Amino acid sequence: MVYEPRFTVTAKVLDNVTRITEILTRADLSRNGRSVPRLRRRNRLRSLHSSLAIEGNRLSLDEVSAVIDGRPVTGPETDIAEVRNAYAAYEMMDSFDPFSREDLLRAHGVMMSGLDNNAGSFRTGDEGVFDGEGNLIHLAPHPEEVSGMVDDLLEWTRASDYPMIVRSCVFHYRFEYIHPFEDGNGRLGRLWQTLLLSRSNDNFKWIPVESAIRSYQRDYYDAIEASNAECDCTVFLEFMTGAILTALEESARELSERDAGMKLTSSESSLYAMIRDGCFVDIGQAAVAMEVSVPTVNRCLRSLREKGLIRKEGNRRSGVWVTVRGGRN
Repeated sequence: MVYEPRFTVTAKVLDNVTRITEILTRADLSRNGRSVPRLRRRNRLRSLHSSLAIEGNRLSLDEVSAVIDGRPVTGPETDIAEVRNAYAAYEMMDSFDPFSREDLLRAHGVMMSGLDNNAGSFRTGDEGVFDGEGNLIHLAPHPEEVSGMVDDLLEWTRASDYPMIVRSCVFHYRFEYIHPFEDGNGRLGRLWQTLLLSRSNDNFKWIPVESAIRSYQRDYYDAIEASNAECDCTVFLEFMTGAILTALEESARELSERDAGMKLTSSESSLYAMIRDGCFVDIGQAAVAMEVSVPTVNRCLRSLREKGLIRKEGNRRSGVWVTVRGGRN
């Protein structure tokens, strides 16, 4: 018998999916990943921080950033290790086949390295799902059922005709229901949903859906609990498509606000063109060519650098200004 999860594509789910598709079609979100590396980094940090915070990690967003940069952080060693592992797993995303059991196990091995003695292996004992307050909301299937249930879920996710947005949400719920590992199920389930979404639209690699889940963490657990009680994941599907929509709307708004701030003055445009075309020699020469003062050129350099359009290569005195690849042309 072919496995089929129970759910209904309600009017709310359909509306969420339609609005998600409209945003992806209308907004040039790809700039988040290609031409705006600082936004890409910030969103990745938010994903990591939020997903781990849901599981009780106590590091702040700034501390997560410091750990990734290799700077010293005063905090629990376990929390620091969780950040390093999660970052490594997210950075490996392109190497994972979202429908492969072996890659799922490999990702768990990376995510839980040094944190779980059975990292990279399915659990062999009984486990439960707990909410943020420590309340048991679900007793997971027996361990001998796990392997087959995971295989069935991966195959359904691969072969289903539903849009990937719907399939990824159903996968997320069923993965948490199966609870295939002793630890790390929540963070791996959220990573795997991001992986699935990114295979349908590359922009999802840089959309912090995990941050939206954390903002509505109580609703997240309530949706899991309600779906468990009904043996039907429609409630979770409604919640999760809404969380994806929220994350997309926020990212599109941030990009729009950034673009509004990217408007260049005539002097900035002239200076940018000089640097782009290799005509910039020094500030004095640029001031003469642009028919402006030296302080104006300095202000333009500072503004272009802050907007991420130029950078200096080499040392402070003899370095060369260059445009940032993917910047405004």
